[in-house]
Amino acid sequence: MPLTADDKLGSSQILHSSAAWLGRLFRLLTTAALALSSGGWLLSQTKEPQNAPAPTTAIVFGVGSPEIDAERSGTSIGIIAAGTLYLFDAGPGVERRIAEAHPKLAALKVQRFETVFITHLHPDHTAGLAALIHYHNINSNFLLGGEDLTVYGPGATNGALFGIADVVSHLRAALAFSGLAPGIKPGQMDGPAVHPVEIKPGIVYKDSAVTVTAFEVIHKTPISFGFRIQTADRVIVISGDTRPSEAVVQACNGCDLLFHEVFRERFGPNGPTGAAQGHTSAEELGDVARRARPKHLVIYHDVQLRHDVGAEIIRKAFNGEVTFARDLDMY
Repeated sequence: MPLTADDKLGSSQILHSSAAWLGRLFRLLTTAALALSSGGWLLSQTKEPQNAPAPTTAIVFGVGSPEIDAERSGTSIGIIAAGTLYLFDAGPGVERRIAEAHPKLAALKVQRFETVFITHLHPDHTAGLAALIHYHNINSNFLLGGEDLTVYGPGATNGALFGIADVVSHLRAALAFSGLAPGIKPGQMDGPAVHPVEIKPGIVYKDSAVTVTAFEVIHKTPISFGFRIQTADRVIVISGDTRPSEAVVQACNGCDLLFHEVFRERFGPNGPTGAAQGHTSAEELGDVARRARPKHLVIYHDVQLRHDVGAEIIRKAFNGEVTFARDLDMY
């Protein structure tokens, strides 16, 4: 049937509308293509919240072990969360490493340093406390101080003859003599502003940024601790000096970072002897890591083994990421 004039007019309007709609679709697709070519789909772009907290960062101030040299300071690991530095162990040279790390700490907007946690009372984990306490007290800018320093550590329990309170007490007595140093009035340094807290297993510290839990490990001292640090975005576990420990496995349980010590490649049929007692071999650490399942295993306090050989042994049991730490490494 032939189209009437009215039919022709209606068809024309439909075609016109369709053309207009196709034109708008073409312009929309063109705009989308331009947006993609200039850096992404504009409508899907998101911005980070202006007040989003910086990610938690771990920094190695000292790889540690008794065998220190110019490249390896005494055992010390820093955890940075919400602008605060939390220090775990204070081996010899820790104050110099903190000074060297100042540009990195500034970039992470660290504003406060007020707490130290000690795994056990062997000198390679505590010998830096004297300098740390002294400089924190007289030069707050140097060590980001300004407030009293609190040191958490083992107490005089399980047959121990002394605890962290005794260590701090003796250091305070020794450092009191610095009140006669040039430029400092006598009496001004009658005791560094430091407070010891003797701890037991469990939550030992908590603030708005971190929760620190201590757990017992097996070493050569009457009591030794590892620490589990929980922040808003990470779980970090520090083994301290230890034999293979189920407590480490349970504390990590898939943690983001596991800092673990290691001593030699493997022990003989009689287990560790001499200086190796109270430590974990690379072969044993592979099994610990396999069961603990950390996202990243970071080895510190490594003694008497080549890193490439140690890593190869560990990876026979653990297929995750393995790194041998160096002083001032950040994770």
